[in-house]
Amino acid sequence: MSLLALKDVTVRLGGRTALDAVSTAFTPGTITAVCGPNGAGKTTLLRAALGLIRLDAGEVRLSGRDPARIPPAERAALAGYLPQDRRLAWGVDSLTVASLGSATAAPDEAEARGREALARVGLSGLEDRGVFEMSGGERARVLLARLLATHAPLLLVDEPAAGLDPEAQLLTLDILRDHARAGGTVVVTVHDLNLAARFCDRAVVLHQGRIASEGEPVQALAPDILRDVFNLDAAWIDTPDGPLLSARRLQVGGGGV
Repeated sequence: MSLLALKDVTVRLGGRTALDAVSTAFTPGTITAVCGPNGAGKTTLLRAALGLIRLDAGEVRLSGRDPARIPPAERAALAGYLPQDRRLAWGVDSLTVASLGSATAAPDEAEARGREALARVGLSGLEDRGVFEMSGGERARVLLARLLATHAPLLLVDEPAAGLDPEAQLLTLDILRDHARAGGTVVVTVHDLNLAARFCDRAVVLHQGRIASEGEPVQALAPDILRDVFNLDAAWIDTPDGPLLSARRLQVGGGGV
């Protein structure tokens, strides 16, 4: 049974159709990459899935219910969300930020969850350090810890690898994959198609607000989709570390460069 399902979801924003009759579902034990060019509707899909924006048509079901009608505390126990905007407003210590992920828990439990989550992202020993004294990559890991501290079965993450060095990217996606392997459901938006193929069980490819393809990443990101959606002349190469995309950009009109 899917923890999260969208059926014929349409969302219009600012006079344009951001999502157009999108139907898909996300099941426990999987990590799904939502891929597509800028403006394809990836972030809108995550926000619609959580009931954070109004639907113009269709329906979303989170654990069988309309997420917009689930009380916030109950919804937070079901789904954790890490938006693409990683800004922090207050220069508090990292443990305080991480513990906010379990704000509905008792104080002692919230702190324990925060410490555990910081350890999972490799920040043990930095619990007392102010987030404004950290590097950008460390702050990103603190926010990931806050997400993990929710203990929510469903995690939705908008561009988890954005702005991180390669080691931190791999750590982040390893952690999210581990959550899925433990029975959770993970949905991530991803621009790096190699990361999608390496870490994800499934890909949903959006193009102009519609689903262009979905399935196992290499199949969903087949050469015709890479050409029509991403304007790439590309193919997948098998390597010991997994599939690797070999690609070049196409000229407008179909010529190679």
